Formats: sequence, C-alpha cells, structure tokens
Amino acid sequence: MQRGQINREQYNTLQEQARKEHSPGVQVGLDHGRPFLRAADGKVRFDVGGRFQLDFDRAEDGARTLTGSSLGSQFLVRRARFEVNGQFFQWIDLKIEPDFTDSQPLRDVYLDFKFFPELRLRGGQFKVPFSLEELTSDLYIDFVERSLLNELAPSYDRGVMAYGTITQGLVSYFLGGFNGTGQNTSDNNGDKDIAARLVLAP
Repeated sequence: MQRGQINREQYNTLQEQARKEHSPGVQVGLDHGRPFLRAADGKVRFDVGGRFQLDFDRAEDGARTLTGSSLGSQFLVRRARFEVNGQFFQWIDLKIEPDFTDSQPLRDVYLDFKFFPELRLRGGQFKVPFSLEELTSDLYIDFVERSLLNELAPSYDRGVMAYGTITQGLVSYFLGGFNGTGQNTSDNNGDKDIAARLVLAP
C-alpha cells in the first residue's frame, strides 16, 4: 500500500484474510452469557448452561403431617441442571441435560437432524409432544410448579420424532413414536406409544 500498488480497501481485505488464516483452531468465549467452545471454521460448536432453583418451605410451630410426624421449615433444592448443547456442520444438534436433584438424573439426551425447516428428525430421550404446559420450560411457566392436571400428561420418554414448520411458521407439526415407559426406563413390552401435535400460529 505504501508503494501505491493496492488501496486502503484492498489492504484491509488482505489483513482480514491473514487474520482468518492465522486464527486459532479453537475459539472460546461467551455468547449471551453462555460459555462456548467452537472450531474456527464454525463447523463444530459446544455451549454450556444450566439453572439452580431453591425453594424454602415455612412450617408453623407445632405443624404435623397426617401421620403425626413433625414438620419443620426447610430449604429444598428444587432443580440443579447442567446443560450441554452441541452443533455439528449446521445440521446436527446435540443436547444433554441432567438434573442432579433426581435419583435418575438424565432428562434430555437426544440428537436432532435438521434437514429442512419442514422436516427435522429427533432421536433419544426428550419430552413427548403432547401437553403445552409440560413442553414449556419451567423458566417460563406462570407459577413455581406445574398444575396437578399436568401430572396426567406424558413427560420424558425414549423414542423418535419427526417435526417441522411449514407456511413460514404458521403451522408446526410433531409426530413421534415412544417406548411408553417414561424417563430413564428400559422398554419392557412390545407396545409403543404414538404422540402427535399440531400448532397453528396465524
């Protein structure tokens, strides 16, 4: 540039190319407050997150249960979750999320194959596409706990599901087959559950 062979714009372009060529193979940083680890070419990425929810139960003096045992005030760790998300080549997603307050800690453990917005496939353990309240994260429900009625709805199960959005997001569909035995439970019979969900958002 000093000899006048290239201008400032060409100089900046060459500098940017050199920076990319000499950038490290792995990049580490924060994205919206979540730590991430990714390849410099963007083909592989991992990020981590989680949440910790603490309850406090206040009992009146002399309070007892129906069986006669005394009740006391206590703190309770309601949820302690650690989440790992992975992305491979822009069309494969991975999610692993355990909850360390449970004797069976694994919640979400699945792979997503994102062929097109209209067709995606998911396999592993995840929430059955049935109850809106169950499918809504506890971070976004109106109350601290879900309703008693939601206890009738299926939650986590192992299976496969096809899903997607059509007509620019106006219609979403979910169709899956599941063991029907629930979270972290091996299949113990030949019967299977089928769940379907259709969402219209005009």
